[in-house]
Amino acid sequence: MRLRSLLSVEALSGRGILLLGVAIAGCASGNRRPPLSIRVVGDTVPLLRSSAGASLKASAVIHNNGKRAVYYTGTCGPGLQRQTDGRWGYVWDNQVCLLVRSRPVRVAPGDSVVASAHFLGSTRPNQLPRVDPRVQPGLYRLVFAFAFKMDPKNWDMSDYLPTDQRSSAPFTVVEKSLQR
Repeated sequence: MRLRSLLSVEALSGRGILLLGVAIAGCASGNRRPPLSIRVVGDTVPLLRSSAGASLKASAVIHNNGKRAVYYTGTCGPGLQRQTDGRWGYVWDNQVCLLVRSRPVRVAPGDSVVASAHFLGSTRPNQLPRVDPRVQPGLYRLVFAFAFKMDPKNWDMSDYLPTDQRSSAPFTVVEKSLQR
């Protein structure tokens, strides 16, 4: 009975309501881990450049920290973003997904997978894919197409995670010339 009256008095006072609101807001904000942790193997990735073009290979360990399974299309590969003036922008957005379909990979809660990506671009006229001129040494991240839902009939994915939750930790790209 004493506890009940103490709670009633606290709840009715303006300060009690404010303190209760701050405590609830503190529990709900910023303390959750993102559903995925994605880190590129090695802190530095070489950008191989020749007179014909440029290429970059990276592998990432992806761990599902969440309580729900997530899906991604393994054949599509991730996009590649470069940080310029504090903002992320695509320098390679893999469009193979539009042409090739494969069953999405399911990553169960607590599981990890390794994904590899190979970005290749040409500097020769009339040869595709072209290397984006913004692909230079700098800070990069991989952006995967992760979603919470996958239709088993046609493999369409939906309910995609926000970009910042399906991006790798930043990594450094350094140039390595292949000129002879």
